[in-house]
Amino acid sequence: MKRWILWFIALFFSLGSWAEEGYRLGEGWQPTHLPIYLGGYLSVWSNLQEDRQSIEVDELALMLYGEFDRWGFISELEMDEPYLKSFGQVRDETVHTHLHIERINFTYYIDDSSEIMVGKFFSEVGFWNPSAINVLRDTTSDPHFIEMIFPEMTTGVLYQIFGERYTLYMTLQHNHGIDAVYNNFIIDRHYAMALSLEDGLGEWRVGGGWFREVNRTQSRYMTLGYRSDRSAWTWMVESAVRKSSQVKSMLYDIYGQGVWHILPRRDLIVRLEHYHDQSVVSNDQSAVLGYTYRPSPYMALKGEVALYAHQANRWLFSFSMMF
Repeated sequence: MKRWILWFIALFFSLGSWAEEGYRLGEGWQPTHLPIYLGGYLSVWSNLQEDRQSIEVDELALMLYGEFDRWGFISELEMDEPYLKSFGQVRDETVHTHLHIERINFTYYIDDSSEIMVGKFFSEVGFWNPSAINVLRDTTSDPHFIEMIFPEMTTGVLYQIFGERYTLYMTLQHNHGIDAVYNNFIIDRHYAMALSLEDGLGEWRVGGGWFREVNRTQSRYMTLGYRSDRSAWTWMVESAVRKSSQVKSMLYDIYGQGVWHILPRRDLIVRLEHYHDQSVVSNDQSAVLGYTYRPSPYMALKGEVALYAHQANRWLFSFSMMF
């Protein structure tokens, strides 16, 4: 399996020589004159905790996408954690070769102020979730509510309306989904609405929705966030609550993150978070301190330490890229 992964990566680097000027790092290979591209991404990381250390290929994906005047499409096949080797008190080695459909959708640009997307896509909830690929994120780890509040992916329709200072997102799923098991919730219904407002200094995002899992568990959720970008700093705060029909108490999460752009392509990150959910450690606070170096916009080297109040601390180091 490890040899197969290396051949997979080598194939894409060799495409550049085959396609002459048709390949650009991070933007994929353009085999013809049409605006259609073949690319992908990968992420390799090391997770160090007191009782367990591991090295894993976390993401390995193949993408085919295109962009035309009035429409576009994207399809993405991904192997989730294709290789994991654990050390320390827990010693294990696992291989997963199954390809999942993470995204496959078609977008029609109705006019300058609206568009509609049909298929499977990242749910337009908050700031963090639509940028789910590791190389696009500030840190290797995600805030806690990405997993526990709402479905990360939706199969259905996304309708967007763009105004001078706002964007309205309307999401509808009324089906069992495409590759439904490849999601944080296995759902057959998801209805949501979100509004993004720019105030001249930053951007507010508020949203809410309802979804039903295939086991008939129903949940309602609400989110509120704010982000401000400056030349030297990026600030972001997001909060969310969810009420499930199977749990009496509210599940919630709030985090604040600051990114200091200390030098071109070099960032220092601090994130503070508090959450309450249904996990083994159901109520916890954490602080993440991280450093990210980007040799190019489509490549990242990251290191971070996560300090928890009620569970083991951990170090994460990762290399990620789009090709």
